[in-house]
Amino acid sequence: MNTFENWFTFDYGVERVMGELARRGNQFVDEVSALNVESETRFFTLSQ
Repeated sequence: MNTFENWFTFDYGVERVMGELARRGNQFVDEVSALNVESETRFFTLSQ
C-alpha cells in the first residue's frame, strides 16, 4: 500500500495535507475578498 492510500495514518502525512489545505484556503479568502471589493466598486459607480 502506498502513501496515496494511507496518508492519514502518519503524522507527517496529516500535517502535509492540512498545510496544503490551509494554503489553498488562504488563496480562496484572498480571491473572494477581491471579488467583494470589485462588486462594491461596480455598485457604487452604477448608483451615482
